[in-house]
Amino acid sequence: MDYEEFPDTKSGDYATGYYQSGDDLTYWGYGLYNDTSNEVNIFDIFSRIFKTIESVDKQK
Repeated sequence: MDYEEFPDTKSGDYATGYYQSGDDLTYWGYGLYNDTSNEVNIFDIFSRIFKTIESVDKQK
């Protein structure tokens, strides 16, 4: 799936992820703590993103 083909979720999440393996689709979203954009909260989101990527990679 191309970026342009992905539907707009309008979730309000700060960051979203999508993974497709064959017919299996996985989608996840990450929000900011208290909807506050600061260095600590953004670092936390990046940390959670990389942990999710690592867990998906281990499932393969």
